Amino acid sequence: MTNSISGRITLNLVAGIVITVVTVIAAIFWMAARQDEQARASTETMVIGGVDAVARRAEALANDYGWWDDAYFAYVRRDEDWFYTNVGASVSETRVADLFAVVSPDGEVVFGWVIDDKSLPTEILTPDVIEGIRNLAEGMPVESLAARSAFVRFGSTPMVIAVSRITPFTTNPDIDPAELPFFVAGLELNNDRLSELGKTFLIDDLRFETGDARRHSSATSTLPVVDIFGETIGQYTWTPPKPGDAVLRSVLPPIAVALVLFCVVAVVTALRTRRIAIALTESEKEAVTAARTDGMTGLKNRTGFNELLQSPEYQAACRAGHLAVIYLDINGFKAV
Repeated sequence: MTNSISGRITLNLVAGIVITVVTVIAAIFWMAARQDEQARASTETMVIGGVDAVARRAEALANDYGWWDDAYFAYVRRDEDWFYTNVGASVSETRVADLFAVVSPDGEVVFGWVIDDKSLPTEILTPDVIEGIRNLAEGMPVESLAARSAFVRFGSTPMVIAVSRITPFTTNPDIDPAELPFFVAGLELNNDRLSELGKTFLIDDLRFETGDARRHSSATSTLPVVDIFGETIGQYTWTPPKPGDAVLRSVLPPIAVALVLFCVVAVVTALRTRRIAIALTESEKEAVTAARTDGMTGLKNRTGFNELLQSPEYQAACRAGHLAVIYLDINGFKAV
C-alpha cells in the first residue's frame, strides 16, 4: 500500500512536470510559427501593393501625356519630331518608363520608343497585344484619370502597360472616343527593379520566374502574374522573412534555463514529497497496528479481535461450521 500511494504521488508529480514543459515549449513554437505566418501574409500584401503602385505609376504617365490637345494634333499631323521632342526625349532623360507608344484606333503603332533600344515597339506591341489593349480600353471614359493597365510578356520579364486616349479636351471635348488614338506607357518589372522594390519591404530576393509555381518549397512565397489575355505568364517569387526564428533564438536559451531549473526544483520537490508520503503512510500503518494489537504480547487486542470476527470471511466460516469462537471467563485474570 505504501509503495502504491507513493508511486501514484510520484507519477502525478512527474506528469505535471512533463505537461508543463511540453506546454511551454509548444506555446513558444506556436507563437514563432504564427509570427512567420503573419510575416508571410504581410510580405505578400506588400508585394501586391508594390506591384499595384507600379501599375498606378504607369497609369499616371498615360493620363498626363494623353490629356493633351497638342499631342492629339501632332498625331493628326503625324508629327514624329514633335512627339520625340516633347515625349520621347523627356522620357529618355528622366527614364520614367521603358516604353511609350501612340497607337491608332485601328491598331497601327504610329509612334513608339523603347528605352535603351532593347527592342522595337512593334516587338512588344504585337497585333495580339494591341487587340488586347483595344479590349482593355473598351468602354473607357474620356476623362483625365481614366487610364487602365495590364501586364504583357516582355522577353523573360513582365511589363505593365497603361493605356489612355489622347484627347483634345479643350478644343474638341465632344469628339467621338472611337476616333481617338491610344497612348501607351510601359514599365518593365525586371529583376533589378523587383529587387529594389523588394528591399523596401525587407525582401532580399524578390524576382520573377516562369514555370510551375508548385516546384517551390513551402518556405518560398509566390504570386501569379496574369497578362492582358487572362493567362498566367509566371509568378513573383521571394523568401519571406521569419521573425519567429529570431524569437526562438532569443527566447529559447533563457526559457530552457528556466525550464531546467524548474525541473530540478520539481524533481527535488517530488522526491521530498514521496519521502514524506512514505513516512506518513508508515506512521499511519503503525498507528493502525498499535490500536489493534497488545503491546506486550503482540497479539490482537479486543478491538482487533472484534474486527477480525466481524469480517465477512470469518462470518462465513462460522456459518459453515468451519470455525467456532469459545469465550472463557477467567476470574482475576487482570491481576496476571
